[in-house]
Amino acid sequence: MQPFVLSALLSFAIYQLMAYIEILPFRGWLRVGSININFDPRAARWVKRSLLALITLAIVFGMLFVHERLSPLDAISRNRTNIVLGFLFGPLFAIWLNTVINHPPGQPLSRGLVLGGVGLIAFCLIGSAGDQTGKLFEKIGRKISGVKGFGLEVSLSESQRKNDPSQGALPLAGSSSQSKSTGLGYASQLDIIIERDKEYVKDLFGKTDENSLAGLDRARELAAFAITPPMKCLAGWLEANSDDTYVNERLSPFVSAFRRMPTLDDEPRRKEVSAAFVQNLVSMASDVEAFGATKEVQKACAPLLRIFCPSFIEADSNGVFDVSDRPNLLTCLKSLPKQGAQNDPVLTNADSLSEKLQRSMEGGALATRPYFAIAHASFMMQLKQYEAAATILYEWLNQHQPRKGSEGIDNWFALRARSILAAYSEEWVLKQGYSAPTVLRNEHLTNLGVVRRGFQDALGKFQLLKVRVQPDWEAADFKKPDACAMKDDDKKFEHRGRLLGSYVSIELTRIQNQLHHPDYKLKFVESTNADIARLANLDLSCLPESPEPALVYAQILESYALNMVQYVKARQDAESSESKSRRLNLASRAVTLGLEITHEQAQKDLNRTNANFLERVAPSEWVSTRESLQQTNSELKKAMDD
Repeated sequence: MQPFVLSALLSFAIYQLMAYIEILPFRGWLRVGSININFDPRAARWVKRSLLALITLAIVFGMLFVHERLSPLDAISRNRTNIVLGFLFGPLFAIWLNTVINHPPGQPLSRGLVLGGVGLIAFCLIGSAGDQTGKLFEKIGRKISGVKGFGLEVSLSESQRKNDPSQGALPLAGSSSQSKSTGLGYASQLDIIIERDKEYVKDLFGKTDENSLAGLDRARELAAFAITPPMKCLAGWLEANSDDTYVNERLSPFVSAFRRMPTLDDEPRRKEVSAAFVQNLVSMASDVEAFGATKEVQKACAPLLRIFCPSFIEADSNGVFDVSDRPNLLTCLKSLPKQGAQNDPVLTNADSLSEKLQRSMEGGALATRPYFAIAHASFMMQLKQYEAAATILYEWLNQHQPRKGSEGIDNWFALRARSILAAYSEEWVLKQGYSAPTVLRNEHLTNLGVVRRGFQDALGKFQLLKVRVQPDWEAADFKKPDACAMKDDDKKFEHRGRLLGSYVSIELTRIQNQLHHPDYKLKFVESTNADIARLANLDLSCLPESPEPALVYAQILESYALNMVQYVKARQDAESSESKSRRLNLASRAVTLGLEITHEQAQKDLNRTNANFLERVAPSEWVSTRESLQQTNSELKKAMDD
């Protein structure tokens, strides 16, 4: 409501100021060249009011335009719809109010003034609705493809208006996490991410110095103690009831603690922050008892509960923790806030956390390793603070400088931060939808390009980027991925496959963003065509098991087909009929195969009748990909009919 009210007051004040000082003197005529146009008094008043309103709107919209160019990502830009409505409301209200004031006393208001007042009230209610107004207009806009009438047709259907459910980063390669929150999903696997980075730097750069590996071990130890357990627990709560109010409330103390990270060289402050941090962990653990958590939530929270009540948590054969003695666990949790002896697990763990923090921050770790920044940005993502999350990662990248002798490892750390930034920026762009600023899209594409090149360089060492060469290089292979034939070392094969999966995810996301970019026809037609042809013919046999290679290939086929359709539209004057037909036939083959691949699993996901409500309505990548293929197929048929 606030953006609407403030913008309305501004335009109202400007209009009234110009009316008061009579910037346009009242007269009953208007000269256009050598022609004089005469008005009666009433018409002259309305001409003057209209001119004042136009001047007011020119001033305020000019200010908004300049601001958009200087600061396109701040709160004003995010509330653009309501600000525009406020600018329009101000002069209208000023005209109505002045007319009422000048109305002859003792006479009833005219029907026009009454209707105008009712209309302004409705206008005010709509404009004050905050972000919901913008969402409503966006939904309406998506449903309107054009306007026809009086022999005129205005088309609103552009390529970037396509509602593509598959557009966006694929799930974290090799991850089994199904968290509803991207931020919690990454934060709850931070220790795994660090362990994988250790494997990558050893595999990519050979024998590394023990100090670098020891630093990664200390970072993983801290993450496994203080970050992963509570984030898994919060993700479990979110998965169980979709109540992000509770999750965000519990997350706020973590954000406060990470804001103080640069000051934790001071031991008393570090102990103070550690004590407050552990007390927050205690509160989260106690909630399992106080809120009657389900078995699923208890299992998700088991690593956190183990910190304070280890006797009642056991690990299965796969190392997954679960509750072994619920009654005694609940008794232990009830007693936590009342403990205060020397062996108090709260005090003990606070001291342990302080020590782990000190060891993890040695050697300028805040600047050299990205994990503190990744955790902090992940918290902000869960809180839907997209600008803050991106800023945290960009600030780390800007001050991160490769150390002499450790350039390879430090460049990998930067690549890790950029890959997380890519996933978070993708969610940011998708949340803004068609109103996402072009400058934000460009920043996102630039970062995706850097990450893509980094993964290419890494995969080049393992010869995993194998492209099937065909006589017609633009034609896709149209064949589901086979089994991988490079399993000589299971451990190396596993993390190299994850690296390939990350590359494919980044490349596909980059291509999809180019296809949906407002400047696609001007900047990305040929490069996107070449990139998707290369990706469609890439050997995907060594992708990790999750997400399933068949699903990834179906998403590639959808983008391949969409590219062919958009290429034909963009080059319709330059392409021959034969070339257009060939491209559209290739697109048809891609869509047909994609629909065949997704049919069975999409039907299963659409009919989860035995699951609970949240599981039944949970998004499905298979369903989204199939719907996207169907939508592309509709565009393909239109292109074939033209």
